[in-house]
Amino acid sequence: ALAAASVINGAEILETRAGVQTLADKYIVVMNDGMTDKDFDSHRSWVNRTHRRRLIRRGAKAMGGMKYTRNFPTGLKGYSGHFDEQMIMEISKRADVKYIERDARVQINAIEQQDNVPSWGLARVGSQEPGGTTYYYDGTAGEGTTAYVIDTGTDIQHEEFDGGRATWGENFVDDMDMDCNGHGTHVSGTVGGRTFGVAKKSNIVAVKVLDCNGSGSNSGVIMGMEWATEDAQQKGADTSVVNMSHRVAFSQASNDAAAAIAQGGVFLAVASGQDNVDAADSSPASELSICTVAASTEQDGKADFSNFGQVVDVYAAGDSITSDKPGGGSQVLSGTSMATPHVAGLGAYLIGLGKGGG
Repeated sequence: ALAAASVINGAEILETRAGVQTLADKYIVVMNDGMTDKDFDSHRSWVNRTHRRRLIRRGAKAMGGMKYTRNFPTGLKGYSGHFDEQMIMEISKRADVKYIERDARVQINAIEQQDNVPSWGLARVGSQEPGGTTYYYDGTAGEGTTAYVIDTGTDIQHEEFDGGRATWGENFVDDMDMDCNGHGTHVSGTVGGRTFGVAKKSNIVAVKVLDCNGSGSNSGVIMGMEWATEDAQQKGADTSVVNMSHRVAFSQASNDAAAAIAQGGVFLAVASGQDNVDAADSSPASELSICTVAASTEQDGKADFSNFGQVVDVYAAGDSITSDKPGGGSQVLSGTSMATPHVAGLGAYLIGLGKGGG
């Protein structure tokens, strides 16, 4: 087996922490800082040649090889794929590789569904004290901003998005461009839905990285992060926010990808997770350059499920939150997943307020 936290010619194979659900023979490779596009292309060509040669000449176990390539506008470069241990050892010997980590399972952070319960999160955003019942907001309401919801997808036809404010971005998990889980639509509704949204005029872009079961891979999530970053740079980083209401056990690659989003000038809000443990062991929540959100109750206490710790930047409403569900109507969910879009939505609202001169 691969040695944990081994270093070969400068390329570190990162240790897999306890409790991480890794994906068999799947890895994420991150390149050295400052690598040029030309050198990156050369490295990828070498990987493809070497992988094919192993399959043909050595009768190596058939694996897919390189699958996803990542090249963030801020300079972070890497790729993921399906490799056997011998191929990973070959890659680790390359002087242009910074580190390698095992790909891992990613899961959404929603719990406790119930029906017909009034939402209180919006009122809490606009009130200094708990117990408010009214949400006061400026009419700009996030107008001119774009919110990327990296999740299970979004029901872009939902009436809460006013027939056009929500659009489909990309899909990195399956071939169904729809939200067959409901988590992403609920999150999007809190960010920018007409009734339940903080930024009621923000444009929502669905980036699907989790399947109908709310599950996906770390490599697929990072691909979604890269796509959102590139699209935000084209639309305007200073008018964009990103919401990530899911977590994985600590992943340096996930943290580096999150840092790349922030370095590109895009506000990123992420869920702290809900195992009632220190969020320092979760990613990308443990990345210090982004906004990590924990969940509070209607009485301003810590939600009993919410992660906590020094990496948490803010608490937001996350217990029994009403928002949209696919196909129309609403549902109530609890979780740090529900707290995070209150903060992402507030980010979009404040950006729109500044752009509107309010």
